[in-house]
Amino acid sequence: MRRVVLVSVLWSTLAFGQSADVTGPELLSGNADETLQAAAREAKASGRKLVISAPEYWHDMVLEQIRKVAPDVEVDLRDSFAESVMVRGEAPAPATPAAVEPAPAVEPAPAAAPVAPPAPTPVPAPAVRPAPELPKPVPKPAVESRPVPVPAAEPPARPAGPRASPPPAAAPRPAPTPAPQSSPVAPAPVPVPPPPALPAAATPAPAPAVAPAASRAPAAPVATPPAGAMPTPAATTRSADAEIASLRRRLEQSLNAGEPVSATIVQTELEPNDVVYVEGPVRAVLRRGSLRNELFWLDGDLELKRVELKELAGDRYQVMQRIRDRDNVVLRATRAADTDEFTAEDPASAASERQSLERRYNGGKPITQTLAPAELEQKDVLYLGDRLVVVVRLEGKQLDRYWLAGKINLGRRELIRDGNNKYKVLSDIPD
Repeated sequence: MRRVVLVSVLWSTLAFGQSADVTGPELLSGNADETLQAAAREAKASGRKLVISAPEYWHDMVLEQIRKVAPDVEVDLRDSFAESVMVRGEAPAPATPAAVEPAPAVEPAPAAAPVAPPAPTPVPAPAVRPAPELPKPVPKPAVESRPVPVPAAEPPARPAGPRASPPPAAAPRPAPTPAPQSSPVAPAPVPVPPPPALPAAATPAPAPAVAPAASRAPAAPVATPPAGAMPTPAATTRSADAEIASLRRRLEQSLNAGEPVSATIVQTELEPNDVVYVEGPVRAVLRRGSLRNELFWLDGDLELKRVELKELAGDRYQVMQRIRDRDNVVLRATRAADTDEFTAEDPASAASERQSLERRYNGGKPITQTLAPAELEQKDVLYLGDRLVVVVRLEGKQLDRYWLAGKINLGRRELIRDGNNKYKVLSDIPD
């Protein structure tokens, strides 16, 4: 049974960070499109991240609605087994811890800078302070600064006779030490002890330490992003990578039986009859072979309007001739609506694609009913595969699925394209 959930009630829970559910029938019938788009607009306005849990094969359908109104909003896609979509608004994490760290705590000003003297000048008192005067010696009677040599007196003549040995000469008296006095001769310099060292606190701070503190301007506070700021580039990159991975997995499921694909080619390696599938930023190349098909990822840019490509329905392009590496690219004319035709084949002729579409649009259950293009009704939704088309119709509160059988013109006015492989029926299609 389909649960009817009002958009306003649904998003009111999202705005407060709580979870809200979108059922599978609501998603497949298109009734959840407005809900998803409203969630994307609110997340873009508030700077929140959208956390979406849904089965992997529904990721691209959900992303299509999100990207229509908010191509840059951060989306965290998570796989789930429940046949429903849960959307939750979540505040993004801070960009980096460094942005929140306060600047003053990084480099505090020196403690001595505030108490340093405003103009450190040499203190004359400690530097010139004379040493404590020593007690001067008591002046002695003035004496000659230099001893005057006394000439030796001639010994008196002695009478002749035996010569006696002279008496021992008296020891010379030591010259008295000259006392300091006012004399023309400068007194011996008295050693002056160095002035006592000043305490460390009184020593003037060296100029290099003071100059940076005086010249450095107060650090400007680091601006922290507001709560409603746009997501960071790193977060946006993670969201884009998750979107690409989800789209690639879906293409692997529908085109390669779920087998992972790692091979890549460039546009000059495309061969005639290759089919290029475009799913948002992802481009896959399906090459049909006699034994098995091959799937590649297209690397680099490809101009989808060049004449070497033929436009098919559902964002598919067939390679008509090899693409050469040249500067003058020739573009084809815009396609007319009367040539935009798609032939829906019998489901029995494409067993692998049939299983993939049944899992994607009917929970893995078989789809047994068929519709002709003339039986389409207003509000029907068409999902195009490679060769098959699934029609989803809401009957009261029940969702029915059909295979479309036959040729349909997708350019007619009763149809409107609403996604890469999704079309809505605006009114009943006449015979």
